[in-house]
Amino acid sequence: MRRAAGRSWDDPSVDLEALRSNGLYDPEAANAGERLALIEHLVALGATIPQMVAAQRAGLLESLGGDLMFFDLGTPLTVQQVAEQCQVTADRVLRVRIASGIPADENSLLPDWMPEVVVAFELAAAMFGEPALLAFTRVMGASSARIGEAAVGLFLSEIESQFAQPGVTELDRARAIEEANGLFDVIAQTMTRLMREHLILAVRRQRTMENAGIGPVAVGICVGFVDLVGSTEWAASISLREQAAAIARFESAAWDIATSRRGRIVKLIGDEAMFVALDPVDACRIASDLCAAAGAEPSLPSARGAVGVGDVVLRDGDYYGPLVHLVARLVKAADTGEVVVTAELRERCERVDAGAFGFESLGVQALRGIEEPVELSKLRTPR
Repeated sequence: MRRAAGRSWDDPSVDLEALRSNGLYDPEAANAGERLALIEHLVALGATIPQMVAAQRAGLLESLGGDLMFFDLGTPLTVQQVAEQCQVTADRVLRVRIASGIPADENSLLPDWMPEVVVAFELAAAMFGEPALLAFTRVMGASSARIGEAAVGLFLSEIESQFAQPGVTELDRARAIEEANGLFDVIAQTMTRLMREHLILAVRRQRTMENAGIGPVAVGICVGFVDLVGSTEWAASISLREQAAAIARFESAAWDIATSRRGRIVKLIGDEAMFVALDPVDACRIASDLCAAAGAEPSLPSARGAVGVGDVVLRDGDYYGPLVHLVARLVKAADTGEVVVTAELRERCERVDAGAFGFESLGVQALRGIEEPVELSKLRTPR
């Protein structure tokens, strides 16, 4: 039998009798050899019998090694210890933690870097005001939570099929989980680097708007929506797995097209994408290209889009105001595969580049939820 480095099964803390009495190992079981190999591996990683017992009770014995590697808090600190180090109240520490989207109470153990976060929060609150900073912290928390869920979802979708293969042992699954947790560390490091690049891009966009005389709150900007037509019926006709894969292709196309056309995806809501762009021609191309991409993808229903331009309120990375509400309604007025635009967007687009697109007037139309009728045009194929 292969032995764990530096350990012996004669050691009372890991002997076979201890394993048996704690329900970790049954020499008569069909998978006895497989289970012993897993335990050896976990012991080599520093797992103790109490840890293995707790993991087995939770159905997570194969995940224990990865947890030991990834869920390391350093030297954990209590909420009170963090508060004392930062010279703030415990309630203050909890407020920062909860605003980040991480549950916590007075009995929680916090990572050893938490004092740095609290100090940074206090300095920023003094500069920007606490309400604004709490809102920003919630945005960071929500974005990080979504990234975390996506990373775990990627792991589950890829590893699940491998786990189902014949001949896969408990040790194989444990090692796969540990390798994935190692990748999660890489993802965390990559997030830091990407965040810096996106901050640089955001600063440049803001400077561009300022140079154009556009204010930071009421922003004259192009807003667009593209949605999938008949998505409810379409979703009911395929499996959840097929639907998830198809929506992922729609979202990927939206992201790539908006980025390549100097726009930004604000949010993806299942069968709908909202984007913004500073240039009206870019905005029209994003909507047109995304509708074309959906039409060329056999697994997706056709798409339709709408684009408008005007003043909106920029808050917490999202955009609000009557224009956003209007364009969200406009998309329902477009026929399958078409993009409709407001009169203001058409005028600005023709002023910037009269040869970029053709337009066909649709006249003045009444829209549900919009008090005044709206003059619309249909975007023709780019010239």
